[in-house]
Amino acid sequence: MKPLAICGAVVTCMLVAISALAQVTTSQYDNSRTGATLSEKTLTLQNVNAKQFGKLGAFKVDGAVYAQPLFLPAVEIPGKGTHDVLFVATEHDSVYAFDANLPNDPPLWHVSFLDKARGTVPVSEDDAQCPFIRPEIGITSTPVIDLKTGTLYVLARTKLRHKVGDDEYFQHLHALAITTGVEKFGGPKLISASVPGSCDMKLFAGTPTITRPRSLYFSYSDSSAVYCGVNPHLLATFTSSTTLPL
Repeated sequence: MKPLAICGAVVTCMLVAISALAQVTTSQYDNSRTGATLSEKTLTLQNVNAKQFGKLGAFKVDGAVYAQPLFLPAVEIPGKGTHDVLFVATEHDSVYAFDANLPNDPPLWHVSFLDKARGTVPVSEDDAQCPFIRPEIGITSTPVIDLKTGTLYVLARTKLRHKVGDDEYFQHLHALAITTGVEKFGGPKLISASVPGSCDMKLFAGTPTITRPRSLYFSYSDSSAVYCGVNPHLLATFTSSTTLPL
């Protein structure tokens, strides 16, 4: 697959003005999904214009990007110094960490959840019966970052191909260190859930379900959870929470 590039408003905003407090740890900036950065002080009607606000570069990745990129300033990357980091997840089941100020540089780290030798590949659009995401489906929902532990949680879909017998489909919740991409907390965690009733619908396990809703991290007192929504074949939406030792 020819690498794609993400560019335009998201990357440009990161590059034009990064305040010391700016961060994007979840979809649409907060758990309320407001899409508003109420603390923005740098970007104004005067400096956001066609003459000085626009595309400054692109980041090469290995697949389509449907998940919102996330951003953290001043992250200490082992052996590479401090960087303002842009985290990008792709439908080819990859997660990248880029220096947001250096779009033409290679990634600070890159993790792939595929295994060609074992036959692990992304889910195809035909498998998922989804006409909106093509040609493959890996990471669609926006990841979420827990600042307290320095962890990026991301939900990835994969297919295990078999020469004999039916293929298998999996969804795993990965907990990656934001500094290295290394898996944490004994992850990944296999996602499984079911909906009781007349049809006893089983979600995730063994079926190429769709997970478009963004991941949400919620912490209260001593308890924490990552919430992931699922949309089986675009017919209905359910929510499942999966626990790792957060």
